[in-house]
Amino acid sequence: MVWEREHVRAFLNTAFSSFEWRNVGLIVNMAYEWGQRLGDMRTLTWDSYDLEKGVLTLTQSKRGANITVPTSDGLKAMLAQQYEDFGWQPYIAPVPKPIKGKLMPYTVTRLSKAGIQIMAAAELPEELTLMDLRRTAITEMVDVGVPMSSIMSMSGHATPSSLTPYIKHTLRSATNAQSMRQFPTN
Repeated sequence: MVWEREHVRAFLNTAFSSFEWRNVGLIVNMAYEWGQRLGDMRTLTWDSYDLEKGVLTLTQSKRGANITVPTSDGLKAMLAQQYEDFGWQPYIAPVPKPIKGKLMPYTVTRLSKAGIQIMAAAELPEELTLMDLRRTAITEMVDVGVPMSSIMSMSGHATPSSLTPYIKHTLRSATNAQSMRQFPTN
């Protein structure tokens, strides 16, 4: 599945409306903006993010790819605020309630359950899943004509063929491709 922009917006607005869900919203926002896996975002630590430059440097857990990606002004401001609130401990977006006296990253199960609650509260289609956000980000890049090499730099994929499972054919992509073609005139 590929999320519609309005679905992403509804999810984030709902998540950010509650302190309990705020860090889940941040995890999802980072995964979507940077085109990364939720697992890497839920365990992300402050030493991976340069607050001043707004740059994420990450070694991905799945295949060990090293990536460096920029941050939009909006997410950069959110992360600056997050650092004020949570910068005293290692995780960027931990569970906001201490576990055995410490803030810990979300487990896969806890993140999934919170995501389902947020999606229900936002009245999103049941077929959407949080893990589809990486696919959504990559599909959006393809849709607007971002070169495969640039997408690979951001996503950490080693080859264009490894991107194939993430790319979904869309009308926007087809329209963009057609508009770039040169048609012969009479």
